[in-house]
Amino acid sequence: MIRIADFELDQGLMVVAARVAGTQTTRMARLVIDTGAGLSSLAPDVLQQAGYRANDLRGKTRVITAVGLEYGDRVMVQRLTVLGRTFSPLQINMFELAYRGALDGVLGLDVLNRFDYEIRPRARQIITRPIAGSRTS
Repeated sequence: MIRIADFELDQGLMVVAARVAGTQTTRMARLVIDTGAGLSSLAPDVLQQAGYRANDLRGKTRVITAVGLEYGDRVMVQRLTVLGRTFSPLQINMFELAYRGALDGVLGLDVLNRFDYEIRPRARQIITRPIAGSRTS
């Protein structure tokens, strides 16, 4: 099914709203679309506020980005809803962003490559169409 999601521009970056379901609560998050990041990331405080703790870490991550390798911790998020779609569960890189501002994380190719997607800058929309065999709802 085709979905259309709005994005906003924050200092020239495309930012989408997301919901992170944790062990205790659900937290809203602002994620920057990053086609140069191999794995989606969330800041540690976002995950902590959703109820994730140190015992939820599943090892170290090494993520390729447009600026090089970044290292963080792997967390299995119960549910992430973004672009009008839900991913459950989803491996996330817990990583403190170099530039944080009002951003909470990065939506990377691990999610984006599950779709054929079209970005419409003037309309500030992202259109997604699932690729056969991808795990989304």
